[in-house]
Amino acid sequence: MSSSNTYFTYFDQGYAALGLAAVDTLRTVTGDRVVVFAMSDLAVTVANQLDEWSVEVIDLETLLTFEPALNDVRETRSTASFMWSVVPTLFKFVLAADVSCRSAVYFDADTQFLRDPGSAFNGDARDPDVFLTPHHYEPYCDMTIHSGFFCVQFVRCKRDASDDFLDWWEDTCLRFASDVATERDFGDQKCLDRAVEMFPQIHFETNVSRFVGPWNAGSLGPDTIQIHLHGAGRQDGRLQLAPSSFQLGPAARTFASGLSLAQRFASELDLDLPQRASAKPSLLERADQKGAQATPHLLAALRRLRHDAHTRRMRAR
Repeated sequence: MSSSNTYFTYFDQGYAALGLAAVDTLRTVTGDRVVVFAMSDLAVTVANQLDEWSVEVIDLETLLTFEPALNDVRETRSTASFMWSVVPTLFKFVLAADVSCRSAVYFDADTQFLRDPGSAFNGDARDPDVFLTPHHYEPYCDMTIHSGFFCVQFVRCKRDASDDFLDWWEDTCLRFASDVATERDFGDQKCLDRAVEMFPQIHFETNVSRFVGPWNAGSLGPDTIQIHLHGAGRQDGRLQLAPSSFQLGPAARTFASGLSLAQRFASELDLDLPQRASAKPSLLERADQKGAQATPHLLAALRRLRHDAHTRRMRAR
């Protein structure tokens, strides 16, 4: 019997404190294998302190040896663009390194877990080949037109069944994973808007409360699995829970608790939290009526995908 899931994340020194907090919360809710890709020398030093947590650490050079094409990408792109370029390759590395691994699950280093993430694969999403999580933007901050419908904060890919998707995603990110948004792409995630119509094995989360970021903080509830501390860090010397353009409301307390855990690791290990630039309201300004009109079209396509997948399951019975 193969193992269940291998969870993995990656971070450099800038996200090390947040990454350690993410892993710490994950290991309290699941006993599955955890892998950390350390993307800098300092991150390797920090991550090696996870030995007592039985976390496997992979350094950047090992990853570059596994996929040499990343060397050219690293030389020609910004740090952010390079980091976004590697996620599909990380999936391939995890699945190739352990033949007993049944599925690989990526989580962002600036996320934290409140419940066992394996619960996301139950119900009508039982054992999906590819599992994606939408942003589930609240109307006041719908940035779908800029950032895409999906958020690469939590992604699951099963062995063999996701190969064609991972090949396409990796090729797309190696060709383009810019930190400058275009009509079709942004980072490693906006391209996924196209993927749902190309790969029928994709399933996406429909419960808006399970994966919560600043953009849907009002959905935080008892069934929340993961919170995303997007934009958390320091701004002008002060702690920041999230960019000021987002309204956390009552969820601020949970986000503050998460940032406090990261701050504890930062203090104990002499690390810095991410330094955040001033807010950029122009991003929200771009999520105008044109963006609102684009979302229903995408939603219709996604609903068709769900209907077709349900029909196939019924016929297979």
